[in-house]
Amino acid sequence: SVLHIDQPSNDFNTLFEVLTNDPDRYGLNDAHVFPAAIGRSFYEQVLPSRFVHLAWCSYAAVWLRDIPALIPGHIISFRATGAVRKEFKRQAARDWQIFLSMRARELKPGGHLVVVLPGLAEDGLSGFENIMDQANEALAEMVANGMITSEERARMVVGGHPRRKGDLLAPFALDGNFQDLVVEDFETNELPCSGSVGNGEGVRPLS
Repeated sequence: SVLHIDQPSNDFNTLFEVLTNDPDRYGLNDAHVFPAAIGRSFYEQVLPSRFVHLAWCSYAAVWLRDIPALIPGHIISFRATGAVRKEFKRQAARDWQIFLSMRARELKPGGHLVVVLPGLAEDGLSGFENIMDQANEALAEMVANGMITSEERARMVVGGHPRRKGDLLAPFALDGNFQDLVVEDFETNELPCSGSVGNGEGVRPLS
C-alpha cells in the first residue's frame, strides 16, 4: 500500500491520472501495489499508530503550519530581519517538532522516515535569494501598474521557511532521541545549477 498525503485542496485527480497512465508510474509492473490518497495536513496524525514501514517526505516539510508574521518589504522569510525573522524561526522549530512527533506515532518499530528539504547553508544562504528577489520586484511592478494594491502586496508571504542543519537536528540534541526517533543519516548537498538566473548568478538550492 502506498498512501499519498496532501492538503484536502490538493488536485488528487491529477495524482490519480499519473498513477494510472504515466509510463513511468511505480506500479506499472506490479499488480500488487495499491495506491491511495488522504486529504489531511501532515501536522496532524494522518495514519494509524505503528502502521508505517517507510515514510517519505520530499520538500513539503519546508511549508509552515501558520504564517507567523508579515514580512516588511519582501515575501520570503530568509529576507526578513530582526523580530520578524525570529518569529519565523520559532514557528519553524515548533512545526518541525510537531511533524516529527506525528510521524513517530505512525511508524512501526524499525520503520524509517526519509525527509528531503531545501535548506540554508551555515552562512544563511539558500541559493534562492536571486529568484525570490526578482519575484518580489515583479510584485512591486504590479503595484506600480495598478494590477494589485499595496495592501494586497503587503499581505503576500511565501509560507515556506528553509532551516539550517542545526535547526533540523535540534530536537535530537539532548540525547540523540526524539519521540523514539533517532537520526541514522544526514546529508547536505549543494545542487549543481544547470544555467543562470537574472544577472547570471547561479542558483544554489540545498537539500
